[in-house]
Amino acid sequence: MKYARDTILVIAPSAGGKTEILNIIREDVGNRGLPHVYKPLSDSHTILDRVEEDDKDNYGRGHYHTWTLDKRNGHVHRNYRDDPMLPFTLSGNAVAHKFIQDFFYNLRNVPQTGELRFAELSGGVNTNGYDEPASQTDLSFAMMNQLLRQGRFSKDGLSRVLAVIHPQTDDEVRFALNSSRNIPTDREIDQGTASWPLSQEAMNIFGVDDFYALEPLFFEMQIPHVYTVTNDGGTLLRGEIEYRLPAILRGWEGWSGGEGGRGRLKESE
Repeated sequence: MKYARDTILVIAPSAGGKTEILNIIREDVGNRGLPHVYKPLSDSHTILDRVEEDDKDNYGRGHYHTWTLDKRNGHVHRNYRDDPMLPFTLSGNAVAHKFIQDFFYNLRNVPQTGELRFAELSGGVNTNGYDEPASQTDLSFAMMNQLLRQGRFSKDGLSRVLAVIHPQTDDEVRFALNSSRNIPTDREIDQGTASWPLSQEAMNIFGVDDFYALEPLFFEMQIPHVYTVTNDGGTLLRGEIEYRLPAILRGWEGWSGGEGGRGRLKESE
C-alpha cells in the first residue's frame, strides 16, 4: 500500500517538550489555514486503556500508584475516585510494550484524509536502581528499534512520517517541566494539549535519551526531515521550531491547501 507522508512525529523522553512543540506547530499550521487534524496520535491515548486492562486482567501487577502499598504484587481500585489511576508508574513490560505496539499500529492505520497529522512518542533508557520495580520497564528507543526491525511492531507507519522532531532537553529542565504539571482534564488528554505529572521513578524510566538508536531506521525509511532541536525550557524551543517548520511544510503535498491561499508559504520562507 502506498502511504502519503502526512505526519509530523515528535519524539523524546517524557517531559522533554513534546506537547509544547505540538502546541507551537498546531498554532502555526492553524494560522496558515492548512488542513490538519488537531488531535495528535499519542502513546498516552492507549496507555490508560492498557493500565486499566492490567487492573482487570492482572490485578495491577504491571504498574503501581502513589497510594499503592505493595508495588510488586498488584493492587485493587475500590473506585477511580478514591484510588485514582493518575499518576501511575509502570513496573514491567506487560503494559509498556502493548501501548507502544498500539502506537505503531495506529500510526499506520489512521485514515489518510489529505490533512496534516501529528504524533508524539516517549522513550529513553531506564536509570532506576534494580531494587525499584519500575526498573523492569524497558521503553528505550533501542528496544523500539529492535522490535520494529523484528516485525513485532509495525514499521509501515513510518512511511506516513513527513518529519521527526527530537527535542534535546537537560535533566534539570525535564524535571522542572514535570514539576510544573497538574493533572490534566480528560479533554486536555484527548486533545494532547497537556500531560500528567510523573513520579521520580516514572521519570527515571526515560532517564537517558537514546534517540540515536532509532535515527538509522528513520533514514532507512526515507523520512525527509529528521531534526534535533534544543529545549531550554524557554523561548529557544519556539524559535527553533518556527525556523524548521517552513521546510517541513514545503515538503508536504498539502501545504498549499490553506483557505484563500493562506496556506502558501511566503517567498522568504
